[in-house]
Amino acid sequence: MHTKTNHEVHEYFRIAPELLPYLPELFADLWAIGSAPEIIVAWLRRLGLPPRSTRAIDLGCGKGAVAITLAKELNYQIFGFDFFEPFVLAARQKAQEPNVAELCTFTCADMRHALNSASNYDLAIYTAVGDVLGSVAQCVGRLREAIHPHGYMIIDDGFRLTNDPIAFPGYEYYASHEETIHQLTAHGDKILQEKIFSVAEMKQVNQRNTAFITQSASAIVKSHPELADALSEFLEQERQECEILERDVACAMWLIEKA
Repeated sequence: MHTKTNHEVHEYFRIAPELLPYLPELFADLWAIGSAPEIIVAWLRRLGLPPRSTRAIDLGCGKGAVAITLAKELNYQIFGFDFFEPFVLAARQKAQEPNVAELCTFTCADMRHALNSASNYDLAIYTAVGDVLGSVAQCVGRLREAIHPHGYMIIDDGFRLTNDPIAFPGYEYYASHEETIHQLTAHGDKILQEKIFSVAEMKQVNQRNTAFITQSASAIVKSHPELADALSEFLEQERQECEILERDVACAMWLIEKA
């Protein structure tokens, strides 16, 4: 992995440099990292987009959970991009099955660079990636450049529930629900669907994910006891972020039609 990518992964996951080689192992039991493929499939199925010819770009595709599910269920052509090579390799491996492999292409690349040459897609997917593309309005502005008029965008992000300061990196750009909707539609586009995840839903997801990550961390400590402190700090950061997602922020997802 290049130094620049190492730094980006360190910043994105807020993980100590010495833990970077173990990141794939920490997330080994998690496939759909921060996304809800089943909801996306249900929304898109209603649109009746043609199979095989529908082209989608998945930015920050991770291990390919959304992309592969769309290929399986709706027979879309999916082009996924992620800057973390182990996740891209996992996505390629997962896609090696009948009627999926020929529909999915996964590339290790910075999504911002991938967007520079992306155009005329039917669908752009941006799930649980954070502020990599800037504010919500800036993000929509970049995504809509990749799709044709009346194409679609799936954005999975969130909004603030309180005005209290959130002392945690990555949440500086979060706004109220009203302001977030304003930013999502700042270019004149139309929101077709909105899903706001309840606190109970978030707790269920967080508890499941935390259990998997904690189990993986324990296994790593057994073979690498020198990493115990770094892993303990990482798990504490995860716990703090879960609290934010259950108290200060509502996670939400939107299906948007480009004007």
